[in-house]
Amino acid sequence: MKNLKFILWALIIGFVVLFIFQNQEFITAKQSIRVNLYLTDEYRSPEIPNAVLFLICFVAGFIISSFLSLSKRFKARKTIRELKAASASHLEEISALKRQAETFPGSSGGAAEESEESENQSA
Repeated sequence: MKNLKFILWALIIGFVVLFIFQNQEFITAKQSIRVNLYLTDEYRSPEIPNAVLFLICFVAGFIISSFLSLSKRFKARKTIRELKAASASHLEEISALKRQAETFPGSSGGAAEESEESENQSA
């Protein structure tokens, strides 16, 4: 599995490097962003290389997706905490029932011996 991950990441990095190498002209070309809201004058940003624009879009998407998944993560943590508490209470109940079963007379043989005795009595 470790080697598979390494190979996968090597392939991804290789394709990114290949894309950059084959498209150097486009990636290094500079463009400005123009915003026109029809309320005020048009806004133009300074010229920025396309690679920087791609990086800004990637980081913005990563941040947005992280914020959108926060509520799911908090809900999952709460559910895990509740399930762990329920599991602990069930384990405590099981151990209490085992201790209680050990205090009954004739419980040392177990259920198998009791079923054999009941079969012998009925026959």
